[in-house]
Amino acid sequence: MLHREIHHKTPLLHSWWDSTKRDIAMKTFKDLYSQLKERDYKKEYKNYHSKPEQIARRSARNSARRIIMKRMTDEELDDKDVHHKDNNPLNNDPKNLSVVSKNYNRKEPRLREDHCCDDCAGIEEIIEDAEYQGRKVKLNNPTRSDNPKKKSMVYVKNDKGNVVKVHFGDPNMEIKRDDPARRKAFRSRHSCDDDPGPKWKARYWSCKFWEKGKTVTDLMKG
Repeated sequence: MLHREIHHKTPLLHSWWDSTKRDIAMKTFKDLYSQLKERDYKKEYKNYHSKPEQIARRSARNSARRIIMKRMTDEELDDKDVHHKDNNPLNNDPKNLSVVSKNYNRKEPRLREDHCCDDCAGIEEIIEDAEYQGRKVKLNNPTRSDNPKKKSMVYVKNDKGNVVKVHFGDPNMEIKRDDPARRKAFRSRHSCDDDPGPKWKARYWSCKFWEKGKTVTDLMKG
């Protein structure tokens, strides 16, 4: 008898549940609409976003992203922000730009942790697993070249999202970047500070190895 009674009431239960779900969804929609309606975007733009200094900042941020897009693929930039290390959006020096999570970049600077680890890793630090010609490899991780005519190699994604192997460096040339004059001459000759090129080109990585700071051992993580 109990089974029959439950079976008989099942359509009513389904109807009640569907109605409840609709009520919840409608309440959520009304709440969201109310919040959006309360926010006056035209007023916000007039009072803040239309100011010359804010227009200049917005333009500089867009320029910063275009700079990074020359070196990284859309896939690598997906769900990421371009971050100004000194928190000055007008300073688009490539050394001042890094790729971070949206969560980190959109926090107030005072709320960010001093050591953000992988959350604020620079372009060169994003190491990912990938596949190249049936083998598992690590992207953006320079190692010794398997080509005797080149010193180093690295697997990266090109502008089409394909994994490619980039060879770079003269095996007979010693990297003397600790010598300021030699470092300045090399970086000037290859336009490293102005436009090192995309990361799927040899010049980008050659410039990376002639940067001041990290040693070759640090860069050759593989």
